[in-house]
Amino acid sequence: MANFIYALKAAGTKRQWPRRLKIFFDFLDLSSDVLEEQAREFVKNTRNNPKWTQGSLIRFLNFQHERVMKKEISEAKIGKLYANNTILFNQIQTPEKSESVNTISQRSELVRSVNKQVRVYDEESHFESSNDYIKHLYSQVKELILSIGPDINIRPRVKYISFVRKRNFVDIVVR
Repeated sequence: MANFIYALKAAGTKRQWPRRLKIFFDFLDLSSDVLEEQAREFVKNTRNNPKWTQGSLIRFLNFQHERVMKKEISEAKIGKLYANNTILFNQIQTPEKSESVNTISQRSELVRSVNKQVRVYDEESHFESSNDYIKHLYSQVKELILSIGPDINIRPRVKYISFVRKRNFVDIVVR
């Protein structure tokens, strides 16, 4: 968390973002009330279930949109709080249970507009045109790489899938 705050350039942003992040974490009803602990829990949940994070963000946006519709807050207030800040989540695995963004977007124009701008890359997207043999080879290589240690993370990117410990040590390009 300290590294994130340190990386922010503007003094006003450094001062305001912890409060804004706390509002989001409180909305998620994370187990702690301490921002640092909430951030750790959020990261853990994101690693275990990236779709939970995506769904949580969409629920938060819907909640704020409903507040605007009820005239509890102004649309300008939301724009000032969250405008020009991009959040990118890379999907690590596909969980069986989660509400689809497409289902949620049918109910909200705000979610539809955000959904048009967000592209989530996951392992499966790299295998959309691959045959079963390639998928089988990848699963064997993946299993071998992950057996190196519990601190290995999978980070799907646009053109490749990377395996990371402290830094990338394997990149796989599926053709």
